[in-house]
Amino acid sequence: MTLAILTPGVFRSGLVVGGGERYAFELARALSKRLDTRLIVAGSRRQRLRVGQLTVETHFGRGGIRGDETNPWSPEFLRDALRCDLLHCIGYHKLLVDFSILCGRLAGRSVYCTDVGGGGTCLSTYAGRVGLPGTGRFSNGHLALSQFAADYSRDHFRRASVVYGGVDTSLYQPGSGSQERRVAFVGRLLPHKGVDRLIRCLPADVPLTVAGRPHDPAYFALLQRLARGKAVTFLLEADDRAILRLYQTASVVVLPSVHTDCSGRHHAVPELLGLALIEAMACGTPVVCTAVGGMPEVVQHEVTGLVVPENDEPALCEAVLRLLEAPDLAARLGRRARLRVLEQFTWDRTAERCLAAYRELG
Repeated sequence: MTLAILTPGVFRSGLVVGGGERYAFELARALSKRLDTRLIVAGSRRQRLRVGQLTVETHFGRGGIRGDETNPWSPEFLRDALRCDLLHCIGYHKLLVDFSILCGRLAGRSVYCTDVGGGGTCLSTYAGRVGLPGTGRFSNGHLALSQFAADYSRDHFRRASVVYGGVDTSLYQPGSGSQERRVAFVGRLLPHKGVDRLIRCLPADVPLTVAGRPHDPAYFALLQRLARGKAVTFLLEADDRAILRLYQTASVVVLPSVHTDCSGRHHAVPELLGLALIEAMACGTPVVCTAVGGMPEVVQHEVTGLVVPENDEPALCEAVLRLLEAPDLAARLGRRARLRVLEQFTWDRTAERCLAAYRELG
């Protein structure tokens, strides 16, 4: 039995990846310990390499659909994928995923999808506009990042199984030094992440490090204005090592995502899972998050962290200050957070859930 993990995400340089690409790579690597697995990705050139037991096949993406480089296309993707018995697409609302589902099913393959967010011009997009089902309905099922993700995508897939996501706990682990009196945010700087609420609500003397790339210039300008006169540091180009150190040294990591952002725009899916929370928890750092998306499935309130209502700045501030001012509580939540990750959110556990879903969904 052979498995193809197929992602339209673009691997720009070797295997330095992020977001959905990281999910695809780490899951494929974990599955390769149990099944003959190929990871098929887009890149700047055609190549094949081995990473442990995993075969990685990179195809040159023939440009993005309508200039969207995150939505590449190449028939070689399908050619290699259809040589395998099982196809697992990491991503949805992408043209490559549409054709993988349709061609895979016509060829008698089992095809599964994991929606990791984002999207682009594709067959499913147009089908939805005219009231027709997307291609996900023809797949064997949705291997969802959370129960929230499964419920939200119910109209796109006939069946679903929750597999969550993982973290490399040999890398993401408690540091050897002491934690600083510092609050941290890690993620893309976009309005639905709610960073403006976090900056606004914290007292001026509380150190806050905001790590992430600005994807919205106007929103980043707002964050900079709010940060004036406050102890806020922006890390815009932090690499994996810097992010790991931030997780290990911060007193608390906060993910204050919202459904309704500062401009009044509604976001139906602000967080499918909340991978930054899992990474911080693996480092033994307590977390604070809002009760949106899949995050309450990760963070157990008063057990591994604190969960507050969205758009409630006083509650958000109170939760953060509570952990800063009660180091014994923070340490206890951090220890339990690490244990929860070891029990539920490793890549090996995620791979086991995927294998069970392949059997269950057929």
